[in-house]
Order: sequence, then C-alpha cells, then structure tokens
Amino acid sequence: MTKGTKIFVIRYLAVRDKENKFMGVLETTEEVSKLYKMIKEVLEKDKE
Repeated sequence: MTKGTKIFVIRYLAVRDKENKFMGVLETTEEVSKLYKMIKEVLEKDKE
C-alpha cells in the first residue's frame, strides 16, 4: 500500500491462546520505504 511517497505493508496475524484456541486478529502496519529502496538498488546493481 502506498500513501504519498511512503510504502506500507499491512499484515494480519491470528492470535491464539496456550491451547491454540483462536482469540482474534492482530493487524500490524509497517512503513518499509527505506527497505524497498535498498532492495531496488541491489536488484538494479545485479542487472549491470
């Protein structure tokens, strides 16, 4: 997902108790613009 110049990754994780019973969902949002740019640079260098 993008918002302006920022790139975000949204993940949904199941939350379970000790008996593995489903309790709910945890939503995480991570801003990964710097990581994306670093990976892009490495891939571009590999093409050379």
